[in-house]
Amino acid sequence: MAHLTGAMAYPQATSEVVVYSSTAPSKIPLGTRARDAQGNEFVYVDFDAAKAVGEIVTYNTAYLATACGATTSGMIGVVCGEASSSDKAGWIQIYGINSATLAGSAISSGWAQVGATTDGYSVPAQSGSTGMTYSIRGFQITAAASTATSPGYATTASSILGVTTVLLNYPYVQPDIATS
Repeated sequence: MAHLTGAMAYPQATSEVVVYSSTAPSKIPLGTRARDAQGNEFVYVDFDAAKAVGEIVTYNTAYLATACGATTSGMIGVVCGEASSSDKAGWIQIYGINSATLAGSAISSGWAQVGATTDGYSVPAQSGSTGMTYSIRGFQITAAASTATSPGYATTASSILGVTTVLLNYPYVQPDIATS
């Protein structure tokens, strides 16, 4: 759990998730960015539904974070604190090293693409080599998924093997055509 610095009224752990709605806004405005002591960068978002620690999400310019699917386009982040339902606000990581990204069994080191949402969780898939792909730029997997589990990680879903480490550099998805 990282402790953040930046334009906030008080220090906060990245794992903290609070109630958020238009009638009950949080103390931290949506879109606030902060860094931890290691230089990792996080952005504060509104979750549209329950999210697991390590799940990948896409977020828009209103900072609403939603699940990724096989044809998602847009900015990507990794959830840092479990949101038990919608109307929650919390941190997603967008830059640096994340060692708690949920992953499926086909993940090994290299570039990733968005995968289908299965069991309610969004996890990256390994980049394909032919046909239409939705590659995640600025999102590199550094190791195969580990079956080790930690509290708060949704590794019980059938599509989740465990966790992996990724290098994040303001990731985003833009569809492209790969050549065979």
